[in-house]
Amino acid sequence: MKINKIKQLSERDHMLLRPGQYIGATTLTKVPAFVFNEDTNKFEFSQISYVPALLKIISEIIDNALDEAVRTDFKYANKINIEISDTSVKVSDNGRGIPLAVDSDSGISQLELALAYPRAGTNFNDDERNSIGMNGIGSYATNVMSTKFKATSITGKEKGVLTCSNNLDKRKCTITSYISDKIGTTVEFEPDMSRFETEKIDDTHKNLVYQRILFLSISYPEITFKFNGKIIRFKNSKNFLSSFNENFAQVTNENYLIGIVPNSSDDFNSKSIVNGADCINGGNHIDYIHSELIGRIKAKLEKKYPNIKPGDIKNKLTYIVTIRDFKSPLFDSQTKEKFTSNISEIKEYFKEVDWDKLTNQVVKTPELIDPIIETFKIREELKSRQALNKLNKGVTKNFKCEKFLPATKNQKWFLICEGLSASSGLSACLGRADIGYFASRGKPLNAYDASFSDLLKNEELSNIIKILNLDVTNKKEQNITYENIVLASDSDLDGYAIAGLYIGFFMRYAPSVIKDGKLKKLRTPIMAFIDKNDQVKKFFFTFDEYNKFISTNTQPAGTRLHYYKGLGSWEPSTLKPLIAKYGLEYFLEDLQIDKMTENVIDDWLNGKKADKRKEYLRDHEFSIFSI
Repeated sequence: MKINKIKQLSERDHMLLRPGQYIGATTLTKVPAFVFNEDTNKFEFSQISYVPALLKIISEIIDNALDEAVRTDFKYANKINIEISDTSVKVSDNGRGIPLAVDSDSGISQLELALAYPRAGTNFNDDERNSIGMNGIGSYATNVMSTKFKATSITGKEKGVLTCSNNLDKRKCTITSYISDKIGTTVEFEPDMSRFETEKIDDTHKNLVYQRILFLSISYPEITFKFNGKIIRFKNSKNFLSSFNENFAQVTNENYLIGIVPNSSDDFNSKSIVNGADCINGGNHIDYIHSELIGRIKAKLEKKYPNIKPGDIKNKLTYIVTIRDFKSPLFDSQTKEKFTSNISEIKEYFKEVDWDKLTNQVVKTPELIDPIIETFKIREELKSRQALNKLNKGVTKNFKCEKFLPATKNQKWFLICEGLSASSGLSACLGRADIGYFASRGKPLNAYDASFSDLLKNEELSNIIKILNLDVTNKKEQNITYENIVLASDSDLDGYAIAGLYIGFFMRYAPSVIKDGKLKKLRTPIMAFIDKNDQVKKFFFTFDEYNKFISTNTQPAGTRLHYYKGLGSWEPSTLKPLIAKYGLEYFLEDLQIDKMTENVIDDWLNGKKADKRKEYLRDHEFSIFSI
């Protein structure tokens, strides 16, 4: 049993033992993040490994310089220089210098109090605070987590130097008279790398500091930032956003920038700073911006895509946001990774934003809106594909379809008939022993140019898929329930159009049916000489056949010429003897598809080729007698 003994640690010892409470994880953390590529001058989204705590202690010293600039309305600390090597960090500014007077309460100089003691600082008045610092912990944490720490403050009249070592185990502060026009603060430190899961301040960590300076430069253009000798500056917000993507939507004023760029990853992401704090986990500001935009974008899209959901939109947009001068900002912890101020305060801050105008920018930018639509279509297609897979189970006991007359013995022929009258007439003539009949209603859906979701919504094609046990997700093989499929449409223009649409359906979703010779076209006579007993003496499949016959022959004696408008106009008593005499297969035409036929069908059924069809129609004349 463990001894139950209470122990109190000093502030320093507690921070060294539990650094995560103050500065975040001290181990390598793998996260998706933006990385600035200096060769291309572009932000790139990728996986990186970094130590959050190491980045935090560097940022804390930069924050001090930035706070001085904000406090003085950029009259001071308007030049901030950051230098980082593999082992050390140096941050200098032209601010007023850290005060050097001795604190009357503690008897300690304010320089030492600010950097070598916890909970000491100038940012505790929340009614006026618009800076990053808020808890008086940051610089102290940097000092504790360093093997060497030196701060030099020049106020114009005095110079103070604070030197600390061995994780703030030792310290020394000297203040001397020093008259100079060059005032400011310089902090140099060497992080204790033994406390971080990395041997040095590598390129990844340097890059993360560098890109934060890039963000600060656009948020605080009054400040000249230098990083390792290079001045960091963007021309304007457009130049800044184009470093993420050349295509973007934005709204900006002197205090904030809201940029929207395409999202190249599968998950939602954002990049933002609030009063200079790098909010790597977003926060309420991102949630608020998102809520204002998503509803409006959805309203624009749902007229054409009624099933679109906010999630379909969210993950395809990346928000790039900078905020400054937000009064008394709140964060989730000392690490300031998430902005947590109240939504009502954020709404008030963004009260001048024209959200409708920003939404229109998004909708009118193809690079932003097209991925949303395409992703939605893909998801809808996947849902439809899964639903269509259920249809592949074939006809079950619960299946009901008034338009379908199944074969009673052998499933040899499946006739897709043009209308109920054709289905009834043919079934009376041919019987149902080996033949199933489906009564198609008018022209079917142009499935050749339709999506899976369109296919699923179409009752007739869904029934055919189920009856035939078609696997429309598999274009290579089909194990259909009937041996052959017969398109039994009229031999007129409408009939050919209907047959063409069904051919397009099979070409798109079940091409092997055609390739294997299982798709046929029923040819029924459109003209015949009928005797007084209503028996056919001579019949013709086309007007051309009739014209050729009559040009060299006379009409058989005792007959009348009859024109059959469609299959439904044939009487069973007339058609049945004809089928019995010649056999059903005599009236079937095999449908063979070659490359030329594929091109013709694509020209006529592809929705993107309307201009080509118009051109074809302009160049041809049509006659009913050419059928």
